[in-house]
Amino acid sequence: MNKISLTCKKFQGDFVPYLMGKLEPPISRRLEEHLSCCKNCRTAFRDETVWLNLLKNAKEVNPPPRLRTRVERRLQRIQRPPRRRVNPWVWKGGMALVFTSILLLLVRFPWRKSTPPTGPEPTTIEKAFFLQFDEPSQVIATLVSETMEGEAPDS
Repeated sequence: MNKISLTCKKFQGDFVPYLMGKLEPPISRRLEEHLSCCKNCRTAFRDETVWLNLLKNAKEVNPPPRLRTRVERRLQRIQRPPRRRVNPWVWKGGMALVFTSILLLLVRFPWRKSTPPTGPEPTTIEKAFFLQFDEPSQVIATLVSETMEGEAPDS
């Protein structure tokens, strides 16, 4: 089995900056010394040099326009967090709870018209409150007529 030491891994990480001339001179000298005595790194350096030369000499390719949109869509799908699915039993249980609550409210408070209290004649506001009128226009007409009856005519 081919074991690579930590020193080799560090030097192998410096191959591309070295080939591009971006390493400090003292680090470049240490890399060259290491390459002279390490066969594994020399092989890896030679492979890296071949790949870098291939990339430098490669022609620029203009991909079809649809390729860019397809790649972008796939990247968006990968980057989007997965949607959490709600367990159907939780959903059904929630709906059953809502239905039961509505049913209990209907049993406890049935839909019926309230009856006015017995006693003196209720005012128009009280009549409206106790749903004596079928239409809102009746409430308005009654309020207007009672207001007009209370006013003295102009002489």
